[in-house]
Amino acid sequence: MARTGSSAFAGLIRLASWHRRKLAVVAAMGATAAGISAASPPAPPTVPVVVAGRQLTGGDRLVAGDLSIHRVPGSAVPDAAITDPAAVVGRTLVAPLSRGSVLTTLSVIGDHPTVAAGMVIAPVRISDAAVIGLLRVGDRVDIVAADPQSGSGAHVIAEQVRVVTIPRPSDSGSSLSPDSGDPQTLVLVEVSTDQATALADAAAGSQLSLLLT
Repeated sequence: MARTGSSAFAGLIRLASWHRRKLAVVAAMGATAAGISAASPPAPPTVPVVVAGRQLTGGDRLVAGDLSIHRVPGSAVPDAAITDPAAVVGRTLVAPLSRGSVLTTLSVIGDHPTVAAGMVIAPVRISDAAVIGLLRVGDRVDIVAADPQSGSGAHVIAEQVRVVTIPRPSDSGSSLSPDSGDPQTLVLVEVSTDQATALADAAAGSQLSLLLT
């Protein structure tokens, strides 16, 4: 009976020892996990910004369906990022944007188009309305004048001028199209004062056209 009692007592000791080892392993695993969590930096704060909800084309007039709100890390937010879609709805996009691109104040034309120092905005009526479908805000074009009555031939009167705005009809949010019924199409360009004077003189008796470069 003594031997049986001793064996049972030894078994209890071995069982307790096994449980202690198991608990020690669990405790070690918990300590390791806690250490890793403590060493990991907290997630960076995020900021809500307006992004393109789909592929957008330069010259588009933005609508609410074109835009989405995403949260991005503050360090990844570009300068002058737009945070409220209402600030850009109805505005004209300057250049193409891929889906997910963050919009900034430079992505859209302002309420009044801005120009470089010493430059002005001049209206140009071009004779070929089909060209308007090829233009985008920000494009650089050459302006050519031709007087069909004089037969003097065409000549360039302004080179590499920037397209600032492509006005829309008052009853439509879409770009002017060749089917609008208007044989001439208005484009606003950024030019020097001398170029603006030359354009005004040419418009009085010549047909104006654009060369896309």
